[in-house]
Amino acid sequence: MYNFDEMEKRDLGLALKQARKAAGFKTQEELSEKADIPIETIRSWEQGRKTPQLPQLLKLCQLFSCDLDYLVGRIDCRTHEIQDMRSYTGLSESALETLHTWKNSNHFALLPILSSLIENNLFGRVLAAAMDYFYACRKKETQPSENIIVIETGDLIPSAPEVTLWNATNKFTQCLKDVSGQK
Repeated sequence: MYNFDEMEKRDLGLALKQARKAAGFKTQEELSEKADIPIETIRSWEQGRKTPQLPQLLKLCQLFSCDLDYLVGRIDCRTHEIQDMRSYTGLSESALETLHTWKNSNHFALLPILSSLIENNLFGRVLAAAMDYFYACRKKETQPSENIIVIETGDLIPSAPEVTLWNATNKFTQCLKDVSGQK
């Protein structure tokens, strides 16, 4: 049997606590009830005073829907499959989970569209335009939206954030039309 040193016990305790919270168990009491493990045992694990035995770790893995390597802090994502996809694509675990949820829900029709966008050589333009658009929206929210009135003519000149948002909207719309083949 492997004996953990004090540092490894603390690291394991922290990893167990993070995994518990990520799995939706807000308190040690909730986990204790669901896992049928005494609360003092869970506390001692999370505080690094004791280490769970393999059968207990496997039970936690089942409850947390994760791989053992995640539970002991050897990988960052809940499963090796997600870890590999994250390494391969650069997408976050949350983004990958969202795509997986779409696959198994009524949003599955979005996946072929997303695939086409990614495969299309204009995808980079669409993504850059979307980033400009969202940046402009955020900038508009943080700056006052005052229009300038030209005294001589009475014309309204939009403020800089509104012009930026308008330009970003047009650029994004044009990119989407290019991708879909519309004019």
